[in-house]
Amino acid sequence: MADSVNLILERMLPHLEELQHTGIFQEDEIRDIVKKRRQMEYQLFRRPPKKEDYLKAIEFEYNLDKLRKLRKEKMGVVGMSQDGEFGIINRITSLYRRATTYFKDDISLWLNHIDHCRCTNQHTMTSKLFGKALAIHPTNVGLWIMAAKFEFEERQDTTAARVLFQEGLRTNRESEKLWLEYYRLELLAVDKLRKRKNVLILSTNEEAPSDDVMDYAISWLVYNEAIKSIPVLPPSLLADFPNSGLVHDAVAKRNWLRINNEDSLPVSKVKELERETERLYREGIENLSRAEVPEEEEEVSLWEKYILWSVERLQYWNRKKGQANESGITKLLDICSKCSSKRKLNESLAVKMVKLLQTNGLHEPAGILVKEMVILFPFSCQLWLIRLHSEILNQANFETLSDLFHEAILSVKKEVHPLATQIWQLYINQVILRHSSSLDEIESVFQSCLQSLPSASSEPILLQYLDWVYISRGIKSIRNTYKKMSKDNQQSLSICVYMKLVSYEVSEVSINNRRIVDLFEAAINKYGCTSTDLWLEYIKTVTLLGSASEVSDLYWRATKTLDGGLIAQFMSRHSCLNFS
Repeated sequence: MADSVNLILERMLPHLEELQHTGIFQEDEIRDIVKKRRQMEYQLFRRPPKKEDYLKAIEFEYNLDKLRKLRKEKMGVVGMSQDGEFGIINRITSLYRRATTYFKDDISLWLNHIDHCRCTNQHTMTSKLFGKALAIHPTNVGLWIMAAKFEFEERQDTTAARVLFQEGLRTNRESEKLWLEYYRLELLAVDKLRKRKNVLILSTNEEAPSDDVMDYAISWLVYNEAIKSIPVLPPSLLADFPNSGLVHDAVAKRNWLRINNEDSLPVSKVKELERETERLYREGIENLSRAEVPEEEEEVSLWEKYILWSVERLQYWNRKKGQANESGITKLLDICSKCSSKRKLNESLAVKMVKLLQTNGLHEPAGILVKEMVILFPFSCQLWLIRLHSEILNQANFETLSDLFHEAILSVKKEVHPLATQIWQLYINQVILRHSSSLDEIESVFQSCLQSLPSASSEPILLQYLDWVYISRGIKSIRNTYKKMSKDNQQSLSICVYMKLVSYEVSEVSINNRRIVDLFEAAINKYGCTSTDLWLEYIKTVTLLGSASEVSDLYWRATKTLDGGLIAQFMSRHSCLNFS
């Protein structure tokens, strides 16, 4: 025993000598410290050892270190070595290590040791201590949480924290607290990543990432596993949140998640879990509809989840059987019909369902569904476009396709919507493709479209029409068309249309300068006060045509015609044009 005590005391000599050399402690004080430590060491070597002896020794070293710090600060001592600075700290660490070796089951000693290492920035040692403590106390949920939080918050190591939670859950599968903290970790990890990316994006002036870049996929996995692992959790959630569509959805889908996670389940078991999922969705919808304080948004949300799950079910059976399941399609349409009858189905969800089926290669059920949805939402430009594209891909004959286009056009006729124009464009493209030799028929379709659409929506069609006239009939027809449009007071030509007409004249082999100037002057009469682009294009075109002498006159006219706020802009851009 004496030899062991003397060996321990000899190892303390370097830092004690430095403390005396720097004047922090006097010679007689060093002698007292050695004497006190010797007494304590003899007590620690007694058998059986006592926890109180270790705690007294540790307390003595803490008090000694406080005195050292006070005197060092007062005396202004600098430049101490590692032995002098951390000798007492290392002594405390050693005492804790010896104490936890003898008293392994005492969780308070482990926590004190860990806290000491954390406070003295011994992070690597702290991680090792957590590992040793958890090996001895694997069922201590609080210790697992402390270890994971230390890795995540202080060491900034999300992976290590995640591994600790996963190892803890292997032993404590039904611990609500451990699942909750693991779920919180995943949410915080995504939040931290999102903030970091936003900082990087702002510093490099790039476009901010969309929300779907970090969609909380791991968090959802943790949440769903927690529901499966804790039998009392779903009933508890429903009791705590009876009016939450999200909770009803999570409870209903927990059986279906099992199907996705276990490929070896027999078909009979899959169908049983499928029926249970469907039953829970229906019960959830009924409960929300009968709530004392009805929450319309929650009920609509649950209907949406129910319908999207039905699409997911259809995809599952399609993967299993290699073809669309007719009963699944029937069930999906039945659910949509019920949802619509209760006025919970909206156009956005209908479009979402159809696109989801198409994305997953289920074109046949998507075609069936979109036909039903068009009946439910006859004014939906999006749904009509999807149906028309579907019929074109299926190579429907033109008579059938033409009737369908006319039905779509009549249905959305009153809709001031950009997609209404797309329906006309799709129709015109099909007519041109299938009746390229029948110019009169194509002309008739163009005219019907231009008369049906409001002027605000008809410009893309008008530009397409002008291109078709120029390609199929030449410049003379374009000039005649322009004359007709100029006489028609209802047809207000835009700057784009004037520029398109100018481009045709400029592209001719024999250029007629007078016609080009007339087109520009007509445009100037309408838009000369508000468009700097028009004036600049006029000047640029006149210069290219070799009439540079007129440029100064145009420049002067522009400064007199444009609204006051646009003159400076015009002059600045004109100067750049001159040097380009």
